[in-house]
Amino acid sequence: MIQEPQRQNRPPWPVINDDNLDGNQGPGETIDVRCIAPEGIYYNYRRRREGDVFTLMPRYITETQPAQLPDGKPNPRRGEVIKENGQPKKKLLTARDQFSERTMELVEGEHPHTTSAQEAINQKQDELTDKTPSRRRSA
Repeated sequence: MIQEPQRQNRPPWPVINDDNLDGNQGPGETIDVRCIAPEGIYYNYRRRREGDVFTLMPRYITETQPAQLPDGKPNPRRGEVIKENGQPKKKLLTARDQFSERTMELVEGEHPHTTSAQEAINQKQDELTDKTPSRRRSA
């Protein structure tokens, strides 16, 4: 019997995760925050739901020269990458710079809690049906 070679189902694009983000972290203080936006936010390539506690870390970003919109205003989302010695110029974005009062609140002490997708569904179901968590079947 001829065995077929094992195939690895990997996407053709680079996958970003905690293992390959190490080169992006910068020096400085970190800040523990809680997401207060009802719609949630994305930070560090992960979805953060309302009530999730996570850590803002300083990181390096690529500097760009903003492009001009047709009305003459700068467009920060599109633009030319600023190069220095043939390499993209990096700038340190501190944890304080990343903090947004509109979507986050500061947390003191230890509160390591993130909400999984199933927990978020159960919480929303409890709110809609006005059930207590003890009355719902546990999976």
